[in-house]
Amino acid sequence: MFSGLLGTRLPGRGTGWMKQALRYPAPAYPAKSSSRPSPSRVCGGQGLVNLSTRVLAVDGRLVCDGEALVLVRNLENKGA
Repeated sequence: MFSGLLGTRLPGRGTGWMKQALRYPAPAYPAKSSSRPSPSRVCGGQGLVNLSTRVLAVDGRLVCDGEALVLVRNLENKGA
């Protein structure tokens, strides 16, 4: 779920997925959940972006919580 989002939507093509940490406070089922990555820290000079990565069940319960570190090529051109 996260690799597809990071490589196609946020930040998008050319993103290098470097590290991911996840915690599962409840069972997660792919067809019954949605992910919400959002920037939590940007190191523009190095092209590094920390993303908060959360997965919510359809009823709103948090089923996965974590953080990803990605390398973004041409960060200044992506509006981050």
